[in-house]
Amino acid sequence: MNKDELGRLILEKEKSMWNLAYNMLQNKSDIEDAIGNAIVKAFAGLDSLKEDRYASTWLIRILINECNNIRSSNKKRLQNEDVLDEEMIDEKASGWQDKVEDKIMIEGILKGLSEEQRSVTLLYYVEEYSVKEIAGILEIPKGTVKSRLKTAREKLKKMLKEQKP
Repeated sequence: MNKDELGRLILEKEKSMWNLAYNMLQNKSDIEDAIGNAIVKAFAGLDSLKEDRYASTWLIRILINECNNIRSSNKKRLQNEDVLDEEMIDEKASGWQDKVEDKIMIEGILKGLSEEQRSVTLLYYVEEYSVKEIAGILEIPKGTVKSRLKTAREKLKKMLKEQKP
C-alpha cells in the first residue's frame, strides 16, 4: 500500500474512526488528537503493514491504541459521564443516525454497557467487522469477543425491556 492508497482509506474510514474514538473518549479535543495521532502514525508506520487486505484493521488498531494512550495520560474515565457534548451531537448528528434524538438514545443505551462490551458491539454492529477481525483489532481471543457480544446483547435486551411503558 502506498501513501495515496492510505489517504483514500483514511477518508473512507473517517466516520468509523470518529464514531470509535467518540465512544472511547467522549471529548472533542481528545478525539481530534487521537485521530490526528493515529493518522500520523499510520503514515509513519506504513512499511509495517504486511498485507494490504489488513489495512483497515491495522488503521483501527492504531486508533484504538491512541485512544487508550490519551485516556491513560489524562487519567480520566468518561464512560460514566452523564452530560452529552451538545456541540458534538450537532456537528456529527449524521454519524450513526440521521436524527439527533436517535443518536442520544443509542448513546444512552450504550453507556449501560462496560467499555469492553461497548467496543465489541460498535465494531461488530456499526463497523461490521467479523468476530475474527475484532479479535485481531483488540488483540483478544475470538471466544472473548463472542462472550462480550453475548453479554452485551443480553444487557441491551434487558435495558430495552425496562424502557418499554
